[in-house]
Amino acid sequence: MFETMNRLWVVSWTTDCKGLCTYVDPCWLQITGQSAESARGEGWFETIHPDDLARVKIDLDLAARAERAFQVAAQLRRQDGQFRWALAVGAPRYDAQRAFVGYSGSIIDFQDRMIAERELADTRQRLEAIMDAAPVGLCYTSDLSCAHVVGNKALLAQFEFEPAQEISASAAAPEAAGRRIRYLKNGREMADAELPLQSAMREARVIEPEEIEVLLPSGRRWFSETSAAPIFSDGGRLLGGVAVTVDITERKETEAALHDSEERFRALVLASSDAVYRMSSDWGELRQLVGRDFIAESTTPSQTWIQKYILPEDQLLVMKAISEAIRAKNVFELEHRFKRIDGSIGWTQSRAIPILDASREITEWFGMARDITERKQAEETLRWHMRRSELLSETAAQLLASDDPQLLVDELCNKVMAFLDCDLFFNYLVDEDSGRLRLNASGGISEDWLHRLEWREFGADCGCVDVGRERIIAEDIQNRTDLRTERVKSFGIRAYCCHPILHHDRVIGTLSFGTRSRAHFSADEVAVMKAVTDLVAIAIRRAETEQTMREADRRKDEFIATLAHELRNPLAPIRNAAHILKTKYGPDFPDTPLFDMIGRQVDHLVRLVEDLLEVSRIRRGKIELHRKKVALQASLRDALESCQPLIDAKAHRVVLNVAAEPIWLFGDPVRLAQIAANIINNAAKYTPPGGRIDVEAARAGDEAVLRVRDTGVGISADMMPRVFDLFAQTEGHIRLSDGGLGIGLALVRKLVELHGGHVEAHSDGVGRGSEFVVRLPLGEEPASAAPQSANI
Repeated sequence: MFETMNRLWVVSWTTDCKGLCTYVDPCWLQITGQSAESARGEGWFETIHPDDLARVKIDLDLAARAERAFQVAAQLRRQDGQFRWALAVGAPRYDAQRAFVGYSGSIIDFQDRMIAERELADTRQRLEAIMDAAPVGLCYTSDLSCAHVVGNKALLAQFEFEPAQEISASAAAPEAAGRRIRYLKNGREMADAELPLQSAMREARVIEPEEIEVLLPSGRRWFSETSAAPIFSDGGRLLGGVAVTVDITERKETEAALHDSEERFRALVLASSDAVYRMSSDWGELRQLVGRDFIAESTTPSQTWIQKYILPEDQLLVMKAISEAIRAKNVFELEHRFKRIDGSIGWTQSRAIPILDASREITEWFGMARDITERKQAEETLRWHMRRSELLSETAAQLLASDDPQLLVDELCNKVMAFLDCDLFFNYLVDEDSGRLRLNASGGISEDWLHRLEWREFGADCGCVDVGRERIIAEDIQNRTDLRTERVKSFGIRAYCCHPILHHDRVIGTLSFGTRSRAHFSADEVAVMKAVTDLVAIAIRRAETEQTMREADRRKDEFIATLAHELRNPLAPIRNAAHILKTKYGPDFPDTPLFDMIGRQVDHLVRLVEDLLEVSRIRRGKIELHRKKVALQASLRDALESCQPLIDAKAHRVVLNVAAEPIWLFGDPVRLAQIAANIINNAAKYTPPGGRIDVEAARAGDEAVLRVRDTGVGISADMMPRVFDLFAQTEGHIRLSDGGLGIGLALVRKLVELHGGHVEAHSDGVGRGSEFVVRLPLGEEPASAAPQSANI
């Protein structure tokens, strides 16, 4: 009986029009242990596995309603209680009048075929996983006409296909994506029947790799190396074909043809110099590794692969990434360090794909590893240079912004020391009184040693840079006997570099760094030390220069103030004497014009002295404002009155365009009038006789705007940036100015800024006139302030 159950069997049966069993073969009893009587009606459903029962009933019901043949697979319970797959096939029965009366059919043992189909599905999944992991284009077909081809992700990317597109060049539809691509071999366009896959199917032979030029619809052109082979059944029947496409655009002229079948397999899978490996489902065993000349190969299974290939400090990182990939049943991808075949330490980019069985359980991993050591080294070098640039930029900014850069050396050199992975630094500066080197800053030295290192002689230790004013680099110090390095050698220093700090070829100090971790400095590290030393030297020179300039400015200001006061003292007696003499001798005295000349020159000297005093006040910040509510028009009126004599003397025409409504400001009326007077006076001075001066005053948003334009000599482009500087005058301006020190516009800018405004100058060039624009904020003083008249 059990022999019957374990071999292939066939059971005949019939049903009525409702699908109820009316007859079963006696073999049914041997298979299921169910009698013919109990199998009738719905009784035979009791032998069907519960997971399949509902589906079987639905299929039978649908078939009966449509009076059509059916075929359904299900698990039948055997007499021993075990389930075995069976396939039920039925055809409709009709009576003499062609009326549907039920079904007749057979139940066939299906177990072996189901197992084979599952194994086939597992194999297909492995193949698809391998194809998707491969960086080369892979495609296959089971259509002997090659009208329908399936490709992996790499192939879709190579040919710019979408997943749903028909990629075959032999597709039936003319509009298919695959038919819009052109293929050329040796400059001649190929027909689709000449392509490697089609040729392999048609000729039932392997097509060796062929170089083909590919022209895509997008206009992109690339070169492929494509090979193909037919797939045969065990009996020799042609089942389909497979083709491999490798993008050889960049390596077309250098890549040798692959002849060995093993090398071809590697090219099909990787198409690069990447290592290939296979892992067990839990990564506990390395099953195979093709090292590609940068990692040792493994042809036999290994359970110690992680100790053999991965650095100890990276093993935890790798295992964590593996655990996450296993948990998610997803791609493993990680960049980590590894032990190269030559014993050196390298970097790899490793990527592996899980191979899943029919129940979506991982059976193994298939992956590749790429040597990215050069890229990582380049990235690290780039990061180092970026950090160096940031460090030097920050160091320069701090040193150049500091009034006393010597105080910053300690902080900045500690940063440099950390960046260069050094252990100590010394900064000595020359003591001008003793001519010796005195410690200015240091790092990495204990307090006990500092007092012993405070003073150094030139020619000893770091002082010896004075001999040639060149740097000293001492390397592998612990194995040397140079007396000059004995001091740093006692600190355990292995490499030491000292640079002189130079000022006009004179050594003003030294800056040195030392390390215990290595015996040599790289050229880049020495360059950083040199750059920092140069920055320190520049900053010290700048500080000294600025101090010298500040002292010179202070003395100049004191001189100007003293000169102004000393000049003003004799002017009053001279003026009084001229007035007394003129009064005494009367207008008829022959020398009376000389008395008038003396008076005019004294007045001119008084103005010059007042200008010098204003300069002194500006330089010392002694200008004070007495603010009150004032109309811009009132200040403008006072300014025009003070400038009228000069305007009349040069016969200028003044055109006013002033707002009728008062433009209220909160400022110093005297200084506001001085601002307007200086600008108008400047226009009158530097405009040839008979010129025109336009004066405008208006509101613009929350500002009051005063414009003064003239038809005068204009301002040159090189003079424009300095027009508001003290004592700024060009040669042409001096000739027309009738005296003056070039102070007026500088005073204008200072007074405008004190009022919270700004002034600007415009000119189209020499001889084209000029325009000055003053912008002041509108303001209101408390209501108790008494406003001035706004009429001009």
